[in-house]
Amino acid sequence: MVAVAEVTASAAISPKAAAVPCELVMAIVLLWRRRVPLLVAVVVAVAQVVETAAGVPIEQPVVSVLASVVAVYTWMTRYNVATMAVGCAALLSAVGVETLLQHKGFGNFAFALIFLVGAAIVGRTVHARAAQTVQLQAKADTLEREQEVQAQLAAQQERARIARELHDVIAHSVSVMVV
Repeated sequence: MVAVAEVTASAAISPKAAAVPCELVMAIVLLWRRRVPLLVAVVVAVAQVVETAAGVPIEQPVVSVLASVVAVYTWMTRYNVATMAVGCAALLSAVGVETLLQHKGFGNFAFALIFLVGAAIVGRTVHARAAQTVQLQAKADTLEREQEVQAQLAAQQERARIARELHDVIAHSVSVMVV
């Protein structure tokens, strides 16, 4: 809905007949970003190129930039480096093609690149922190189990010590009685 509102409200975004479907595709496909994040990134890239090829100025729609950032962030938090490279290549290629189609300078490419790299860094940081949290939780669980085992072992050793002392006291008392 934000995509349609943006296209409808902005006079600078035209042709609206091309912008509305492309913006809707980019917004709707984000619903599946957690299930198939790489596919979502590719669809967003293709929709951006189609929108730009139709004549919509690349500097106007904000939803396309946001869709790219969300897509990059999502697959950066979920995939390994090789798969991420494919997604990066798709989105960077799309931005490059858009810039060339509208004969824009390197500034537009760099602007999009800053957002994409920023989203990628944040995504990888979140991924690394999540992995570290899982490792630390596993280590904490292991240490807790070891602590429980140590407590049980200490209790068993204390019971054995008390039993030995009782045995010694009773044996001494019986010996005294016999003597």
